[in-house]
Amino acid sequence: MATKLIKTLIYSTFILLVISCSTYVYKQNKKFVLFETTYAKFDDIGVSGQKEHNVSLENDSNNYMIVESKIDHVAGRLKYLYAFRNDTLIYFGYPYQFSQSNDSTVNELGEYYSTKINK
Repeated sequence: MATKLIKTLIYSTFILLVISCSTYVYKQNKKFVLFETTYAKFDDIGVSGQKEHNVSLENDSNNYMIVESKIDHVAGRLKYLYAFRNDTLIYFGYPYQFSQSNDSTVNELGEYYSTKINK
């Protein structure tokens, strides 16, 4: 009986952590609107633990920046990325999500991050 109670408590705690972490990411990202949020507004909102990486893509004259932040999650501290083109937010997500985007520029930014920044 006690074993079943302990298992139930552990399972419930795990589910609660997953939900709360997902809720944090959702609430944080609700403040951002793709193709409208500027870097200045993004910086004013304040994202924890951010590092900025300026990116140049071949055959593209736009200015790109990847902002890397960290989110505390059940699995540990995970990296979360925000991509800007000419100071406007064009994408955000976990690094693996960049490769799943239908946008080839977002794919290139994800590839750049994976190969040159996050070695």
